Amino acid sequence: MEMQLKIGKKYRIFIPADNKKRKDRLFVGKVIYKTDRYTVFEGTNYRESFLNWDLERLLVREVS
Repeated sequence: MEMQLKIGKKYRIFIPADNKKRKDRLFVGKVIYKTDRYTVFEGTNYRESFLNWDLERLLVREVS
């Protein structure tokens, strides 16, 4: 199932801990740019880009 992220909407992305001893991480940002390969989010003080196939395995929810 592919999630349709829309430019200008705000999303909450939960990144679970993995086997590299990283802790759980929560990112909240607004979509500012999107291509077939990746999506760029703008957070409070920085921008973060995610590969679209990677977003499919993360917990992504729209923030109202």
